[in-house]
Amino acid sequence: MYSHIHFNVGDGKSIFFWHDRWWGPRSLINEDVSNGRRNDIDDKVKMYEMIEDGEWNTKVDFVKNLLTNIPVPIIHNDTKDEAMWVTKDNKKVKFTIGSVWNDWKEEGQKVMWSSFVWFSQCIPKHSFILWLAINDRLSTQERLF
Repeated sequence: MYSHIHFNVGDGKSIFFWHDRWWGPRSLINEDVSNGRRNDIDDKVKMYEMIEDGEWNTKVDFVKNLLTNIPVPIIHNDTKDEAMWVTKDNKKVKFTIGSVWNDWKEEGQKVMWSSFVWFSQCIPKHSFILWLAINDRLSTQERLF
């Protein structure tokens, strides 16, 4: 599920440089970087710490080589970082529980009786029992034999 989350860089204070998807199809931790050499930079370093004066703040050579083809994100100190959800259709939408639910839920067949059972002034307990009855799922003596 985490592979569906992408970050738009704002101030860079909530994005982990190595672990979050802020560039491309995957996080930098998944690029071909040997762990021993990567350990020269803290595993929990934030995006804003890696950018200085609009350039990569790279004191370690292997990071310079890794970042040569990656454009430097512009840090906006007045804007927070934004989590985006990448849908099954590969579209980016603002990350909310609703956007994730709408993307992952399976569309079922619309039934004619749904508005009869579920309506704004319904008593949920009654609606649930009616729903069970319509679907022949009530636990009655008739079903026990």
